[in-house]
Parts: sequence; C-alpha cells; structure tokens
Amino acid sequence: MNGNDLICRVEERRNKLFGNSDWNGMDFLEVSADQRSLCVHFFGTVPENITAKNVRIEGGNRIRGIKCLAVRIDRAHDEELDDCLYITLDRPGDFSTYRLCLVEDESAETEEGRYQQEEEKGASNSPRSLQGFDPRYACLEFSFKVDCPSDLDCKTDPACPPETFLAPEINYLAKDYASFRQLILDRLALTMPDWRERHIPDIGITLVELLAYVADYLSYYQDAVATEAYLDTARQRISVRRHARLVDYRMHEGNNARSWVTVWTAANLPPLRAKDFYFITGFRDIRTTSGNVVNQEYLNRVPGNLYEVFEPLTSVPDEELNFRAAHSEMYFYTWGDNECCLPKGTIRATLLDEAQATSEPQPGEESFLEREPETTGDRIPETGETGAETRVGGYAKAEPPEPAESYEQSKSHSDQRPGAYKEKEAESDKETAAYKPIEPSGDAGAGNPPRAQDASPAKKPAPQRILNLQPGDVLIFEEVLGPTTNNPADADPSRRHAVRLTKVTPSIDGLLDKLVLEIEWAFEDALPFSLCLSARMPAPDCRRIGNMSVARGNVVLVDHGRHVDEPVGPVETKTIIHECACEGSVTESTMMAARFNPALKHAPLTFGEPLPPVAPASALLAQDPRRALPRLRLPEFVEDEASAAGSVWLPEYDLLDSAAEDRHFVAETDDDGRARLRFGDGDLGRVPAAGVRFMAEYRVGNGPAGNVGRDTINYLVLRESTLSADLILPRNPLPAFGGTAPEPAAEVKLFAPHAFRTGLERAITAEDYATLAARNSNVQNAMAELRWAGSWYEARVAVDPLYKEEAMDEAGSPLLAEITEYLYRYRRMGHDLAVTPAHLVPLRLAMEVCVLPQYARSQVKRELLRVFSSTGGVKIGEGRQGFFHPDNLSFGGGVHLSQLIAIAKSVEGVETVRVMELQRLGITGRNALETGVLALGPMEIAQLDNDLSFPENGRLELTLRGGK
Repeated sequence: MNGNDLICRVEERRNKLFGNSDWNGMDFLEVSADQRSLCVHFFGTVPENITAKNVRIEGGNRIRGIKCLAVRIDRAHDEELDDCLYITLDRPGDFSTYRLCLVEDESAETEEGRYQQEEEKGASNSPRSLQGFDPRYACLEFSFKVDCPSDLDCKTDPACPPETFLAPEINYLAKDYASFRQLILDRLALTMPDWRERHIPDIGITLVELLAYVADYLSYYQDAVATEAYLDTARQRISVRRHARLVDYRMHEGNNARSWVTVWTAANLPPLRAKDFYFITGFRDIRTTSGNVVNQEYLNRVPGNLYEVFEPLTSVPDEELNFRAAHSEMYFYTWGDNECCLPKGTIRATLLDEAQATSEPQPGEESFLEREPETTGDRIPETGETGAETRVGGYAKAEPPEPAESYEQSKSHSDQRPGAYKEKEAESDKETAAYKPIEPSGDAGAGNPPRAQDASPAKKPAPQRILNLQPGDVLIFEEVLGPTTNNPADADPSRRHAVRLTKVTPSIDGLLDKLVLEIEWAFEDALPFSLCLSARMPAPDCRRIGNMSVARGNVVLVDHGRHVDEPVGPVETKTIIHECACEGSVTESTMMAARFNPALKHAPLTFGEPLPPVAPASALLAQDPRRALPRLRLPEFVEDEASAAGSVWLPEYDLLDSAAEDRHFVAETDDDGRARLRFGDGDLGRVPAAGVRFMAEYRVGNGPAGNVGRDTINYLVLRESTLSADLILPRNPLPAFGGTAPEPAAEVKLFAPHAFRTGLERAITAEDYATLAARNSNVQNAMAELRWAGSWYEARVAVDPLYKEEAMDEAGSPLLAEITEYLYRYRRMGHDLAVTPAHLVPLRLAMEVCVLPQYARSQVKRELLRVFSSTGGVKIGEGRQGFFHPDNLSFGGGVHLSQLIAIAKSVEGVETVRVMELQRLGITGRNALETGVLALGPMEIAQLDNDLSFPENGRLELTLRGGK
C-alpha cells in the first residue's frame, strides 16, 4: 500500500508511472528473512543519488525509531527483471504496520532552500518527498511479519465496506392479513411517532392495508412452495413426479392403446406412406367413398369427440405400406386332407399361393359354399355387378375377388406410379386371363354337336403365385364359419390371433399340383387355441366344409391418438447484459433467453413405449407405462427466418443423463392434464436460444379411452391424397389393447418411498445370484450356491430354461453366455462366477394299475402315458403339459408318491394305483417308497422322458391289470 488515505479499485495513475522518464515511485518492497533489510522495487530505474539519509521509517507500537544503516543498488542483468534498492536497518520491527518514505536530505540544503521548502510545506510538518518522485508513491506501508506463519485467511477486509443498518425487530409469526396489518402499524409507530391517525379513510391506513394484502399473498406463495418441497405434503402432480424420481421411482402418465387393423381391398393399392393416412371408429351418418374411405375435408367439419383416431405405428414416419388384394384373405392349405385343425401351440402353417376359382374347390372339399355376410357393424357397398360375389373383409362370399387392378391416387400422383407396380398390373392381367371361361364355338352354340377339335380339352394355363409375404409381416388368423353350423354368425370371435412371420418358404405340392407358401412365426406367438380349418357337417348334411378359418394380411399396427401441429414460442429475451470493453472499443451486449416452460393447448398428450427393433406380434401390443415417452417432437425454427428449419428436439423422461448440448426436453403433466415442457439448464440439456420458436408435432389421446372393441375401427382417412377405389374395407379383428390411465399421485406417495428397496442391484448372497439370473425371459427358474474354492468363493448358478422344442439342444450355450455377461456386472468383488445348466436326474418309475372292467387297457395306458409324458403343447393337440414336462418341474422339492398316485387316479378308467418302483435311474433302493418322496438336491431337477431312443433320460413302466 502507498499509505494514502484515498483508496481506489482501479489505479490508472500507477499504470501511467510505468515507462515515464520524468516521474518515479516505489511499487512494492520485500522483507528479508531476518527482517533487517528491505528490497524496494520502483516503477522506473533506481535513482543513483539515494543515500541512507533519504530513507525514513515511521510507525510502530513497541519498536519505534528504526534507522537506515546503509543502502545498496542491485542492478538486474535481465531486462524483464526490476532493479532493487537494498536498505539495511538497525533492527527488525514489531507486528504493527510501518511506513517507508524517500525524502530529501534536509542537512544538505542551504538557508535559502530551507526557507523555500518551509513555504511549500506550509503548516505541514511532513518532510518533502524525494525530487522526481510522485507524491502518492513516495511512501509504502509494510509489515515486518508478513511472512510469519498464520492460520488466518490472507484476504483483507474491504477498505470501504457497505454501511450496515440495525435490523428492525420483526414478528415472524405474522402469516395472514390481520397480523401483517398490525405488524406494519407497530413498525410505523416507531419510525413515524407523529402519525397517530387510525381511521380507515386515512391515506396511511389505506397504504398499510394494501401492503398487508400483498404480504398475505406472498406468505401464501411461501407456504405453497414449502408444501411442494416434500413428497408427503406435495399437492401438485409435477412436484410428486420430481420427488419420486429422486428415489428412483418413475411415475408414469399412462400410455395409449394399440391394435391390429387389416385392410381388405379389391385390388392392389399404390404404396402409401404411414403419415399420409389413419383410421377412425365409426359414428352416425358418416359419409364414405370407395367403401369405407372418409374424406379429410369432410372429417374436419365433424366434432372430434364423435370418433377415436388410430394412426399407423411404424419405426419411421415415411415408411411405405403396401396393400395387396391377394393378402386381404388367404386360405390355409391342408394338403388334400379333410377335417383339419391347427392345434394349440402351433408355430407353422401352409397357405395356398394361387388364385382359387369357384369351379375348383380346394382339394378335399366337396364344394365351395356361398356364405352370407356377417351381421356386424361394417357396411358392404353395392358393387353394381351381377352374378359375381366376392369375399369382403369379415364377410364371406361365393367368388374370390377379381384380379388386381391399379388404383390411382390424387391427380398430382396419378402419373408417378413406380415401375414395379406396373409389373404387378401386368401380372394381375395374366391371372385374369388364366381364369377366363372357355367360350364354345358358334356351331356348338346353334345346337350342332361340337367338332372334334372343339371336343378336345383346352390347355389350362400354369398357375402363378399371388402372395408376396415377407419375414416380419403380420397375419391375423380368424375363424369365419361356425365349425358345426357352417354359418358365419356362429363363428367364434375369440378365435382370432395375430402372428409375426419369421420364415416364409415358397413350395409346391407336386401330388396335387398346387403352389403353396409355408410360413412360420415366433414361439411367443404360438396359437393359444386350436383353430379349425375344415370339418364335416353333422347328419343329415354330412358335407365337408373347408376354409372355416382364414389368414388376413395387409395388417397395420395402429395406436390411439390424433395428430396435432401447434406453434410454440418464440423464446423471449430475459435481459441484456452490457459488458464494459476497453477504451475505444464498442461495448458488447449479451442477449439471454428467458425461462421457457410452455404448455400445450390440447390434452391429453399421448404416451407410448418406443417400438422394439425386433419383436413378435404379442410383444408389439404390450407396453410398460413407466418406459413410455410422449409422442411429441419439436422441430426448431429461427424467428428471423420463418422458413428455415433447424434441429429437432426430442423428449426424454428426465434430463439427468442429458449432456450440455443435447436437444432434449421433458413433458410434465399437471393436475389439469395439460403437458408442460421443461428444457435444460445448460449443464443437463441444452438451453433454447432466445428468439427460437418451435412447431410442436404431437398426438392427443391417451389411456383407456382407446381400448375399443373388435370390429370398431372401420374407416380409413387420407390426409392429402385420394384413391379412386371401388372397395376398401379396414377393420380390427382384435380389440385394442393396453390403454392405461395415468398413475394417481396418491399411489406414488404410497409406493415411492419404498420402491428402491425392491430393486436388486448387486449380488452378495446365493439368493441374489439366483434372483438376478431368473430375470431372463428365457429362464423358468434359477438356483445358486457359494462354494469355497480354497482362496475365494465361487458363485455357481444353475439355470432351468423354458422349454422350446426346436432350440432345446443348442440354446443352452448362448443362453448361459448371456446370463454370465448379465450377472458379471452385479457380482461381488472376490467372487468367481460359473453359470451351468441344471443337473437333470433321470428317474425309473414303475406303476401297477388296475383298470375298471368297462374300459380298454390300451386306451387307459395311452392316457397314462400322456399325463406322465414330457412333451409340450406342440406335440399334444390340446396343449396340456405332462407331469414330467420340463416346465412343470424345477429345482428341489423332490418327487412325491402322492402326486404320482393322484395324477394316475385322475385318468378315467383307473380303479387302483400302486407304485412299485421310484428311484434314480441305475440306483437301486426302496427309500422313496418308504418315505413317500424321492429327495433331490437343491440344484437337481427330475427327468423322465420315457423315450426308447434315449433310455438314459428316464424310464416309465406301466403294468395294467383288469379291464378289457
């Protein structure tokens, strides 16, 4: 410090002294370790004429009058370093502040000079500064103890601290209007004692009551904020959602419903983009064209609450969908056999892959019967044709649809049909020619006998394939005729099932000269019931009827919700911060975005789980509401350039995993059901720039409102294009499924505090390893144990996989590798991990059965073999599992004699049962017969396949007596 009373934050005078040749001054000094010498640095060079008499040290509390013994100039050899003036003192100082000054030597001055100096000093007694030194930097304040160790903060107190005032006494219990009014009056009585008016008309009372009114509202706001600060007391849905997320509980907003819609069309349609059309439910006096196609302009004039909207659900909005006439209704091929069905658990079938004329029934059928339309809510428009009937959607008719014809879209698209589609037209023309009847010659028509060349049979053109199914397509199997009445009205509507194809193989039936298509679907989509394909009518009709069930293509996955476009923004400017720049430069200003939390106008916002990349049909309908995201995207537009599109902002459940530059936002639903958008803060998520506006593209419709029944989604709406079609009939054979209501806030308060206790995130005990391994969807059960390996523990996990007939032999290794990789992230440090298949224990079971006299032993034995079999639903027509089915047995528990006897007694015709032998295969003993149970180890599973090809997998011996 320079010792002046004036203190400035910016010392511009100091900067001007650097490099000034006329004026000099002391910049700073350093105290030596022994505190007996000082090293003084100057703004310029050290003056040559300084002596000990020019040095004066003032100040001190205990030690005063410190003298300078000698001075020495130390010239720096480096231009970047300063010269130093070494001052030697007679003694060190105390802990107080001293002042070093460079003054003129008064002893060397003449009488005339001394007189002039006294006139310049005037009344001041301080010595005159050294000539050429700036008076503000001719002295320095310092301390001898500056380098002494201290545990205090080195920060100095501000030289000009702000003025402090005595805080008034405030009653913090004042929380309402009356208490605030009295508080203000008490305060004014102290600050304005002369004001004593207390009548209401007084202006002072008016102002007091106005302030009390505002304070009452501020107090309420303060209490409301404090109320929302805790999960137990929070009342707003958004607050409850955020509190629950802090304890890893995801409060869900429900999700929309999904369904399958199949489109029946009389001819091939041009490719349609998924975003160009949607489906709706019906309402009274609806106007349609081309079957059940609704005009968008007409629908805009209809109130939206009269119908529900279902839009195609695809991975990309621009995905093109193809609708072919041949896929509207496809027939199962029974290879010439009669009275056939697809049993429960089936994962494969065969379709007829050629056009079927009315004059040629499918092999095994006596006739192709005419069927009347079903009495459902759909409408069959008049075709205007006579003598020709078609099968329309769920309405079975006598004749198949006409060959495929090309449809035109709107005029702007009519001339832009792809070349591949024109080839399909030519192919359809060929199919039409293949089924034209042979007209007789003119002579034969006049009653004359035909000529010899006319009597020869015409050569039948070779059939062509009409199906274009691919893996990934979805088919819906549907029963269209009553199996016992041949009446469409008696068809069971519950006999409908959707499957997603995994394999499509074209084939030929060489014996019957038919083109067929063999299809397979995932194990998860296995038939949950038996599907009747053909049957014989009861007496006296006794006819064989085919095509009782059909496969429908042109299937589209749809979900509930109406598309809405809404402008949002622009983001307003919060403040403009002016930044001081250097002298002579332009001052810059920074425009900051204000807080931006817009609310969408339409509600409820649609929530849905993103589509998995590969999944069976059954998994596409199921949704987890806690993983559902809002169907909302925000394309960004710059305010100055309205036509210039920017980046797209995408929704997330929260911003905890978002980086600083991620364009993410969160849609939070308030108590009124409206969605409010929350953006990032610059650290967790990007902050929208000031002036940016958005075009919100979202869906409206959520929850159970979309769970409509079967055959209710019957109309197709085109947004922009049109179709000049004769007959297009969409319908949903299966009801919409999965619409879930938002989770109530009361349930969140109940479950959220304890939810984190239920989630297992680490494996410490053997039970933890087994629980984590059982999370795999392909695992039925798991068991684990910790074994000491000599230096550490090894966690041995045994896995009991679900039974899948085709993959049982080879699925173990990939499944075990998958489980090992999954468990590795949870295992405890110091634990080795070994995942193995379950140890199967083959059994030997011998039973003696007494059959009732009126029952045949062979039939009873067959039923006993079935109930004790190890086969699954694919091999057993009714889908029932045997006792030794792999999915019916698991770890531990053993095999009880009482169970075996009870199952055998349940077979019709069994009188008595006696277990003669129950033991492990290859081990003799009667311990199980004596104790009533065959004990198994904790990681063992019983096995009894009773397969003569693999006798080592268990044997079943039945001895039947009695019967006939």
